[in-house]
Amino acid sequence: MTKRDIGIALSGSGLLLGAHIGALRAVEQAGFSVAEIAGTSGGAIIAASYAIGITPDMLERLYLAADFRALLPLRFYLTAGIRLLLTKGLVSPAPFEAWLRQTLGEVTLGQTRFPCTIVASNLTTERSEIWRSGTTPDIPLWQAVMPSAAFPLVFPPVRLGGSWLQDGGLFDDIPVDQLNQALRLGVVVGGRPTPLVGSPSLIGLLMRDIETLFLANSAHVVDSLPKEGTALAYVEGVGVPIFDTGISLVVRQKLIAAGFEAANNALSTLTAKPT
Repeated sequence: MTKRDIGIALSGSGLLLGAHIGALRAVEQAGFSVAEIAGTSGGAIIAASYAIGITPDMLERLYLAADFRALLPLRFYLTAGIRLLLTKGLVSPAPFEAWLRQTLGEVTLGQTRFPCTIVASNLTTERSEIWRSGTTPDIPLWQAVMPSAAFPLVFPPVRLGGSWLQDGGLFDDIPVDQLNQALRLGVVVGGRPTPLVGSPSLIGLLMRDIETLFLANSAHVVDSLPKEGTALAYVEGVGVPIFDTGISLVVRQKLIAAGFEAANNALSTLTAKPT
């Protein structure tokens, strides 16, 4: 069977990024060859890792072993509120940045196995900040992924090159529009409205506001995509918040399986399949 080239776009996901791992495994098993990849926020972490040769099996081991409570010490009490006021983020980005640098090393965008695009949001210019293998080859991957994954309220914005940068989902949470391949798969974790249950806390309400903004922007991107050659895989969040640092091993495994199933179903809808 001859493999067909495909471009992959991975959406923001919070800690539910295991779904992207399952999706990449489905792409490989379906006989496609990833010719380019783009990622936003949680999707940027997986996109960058895959682009430097970290396989889905290796990514799965990293995901299942990750101590999210240490990487994201979220605590909703007085000191967290003080930190938010002083630093514009509930948690210190230092543990996450150290993990990113350990995982991705100093590999630059120009050293990836195939073209890679990382999307962040530039708060200074009010538009997307886009790093590409072809146009910004000297940027270390970790340096691009860090602001792309800087979710509002959770992490403070990142100061880089005279601009304030934050989560890419503010402008483009599903970066399928950044792909150039004739065949394109967008993997969307959540990405569809869900009912609000109960009365949210102030932080919960603010998080809901941000998620609603992401959904609205994503709808514009999806509506503008060419229908031919584009498939979208929607992965439901198995009922856990995107920043549940206590996410269990069982739920992580379910997310990987859900990502595999959603991507497999979406790939089957593409008009041009491997031959």
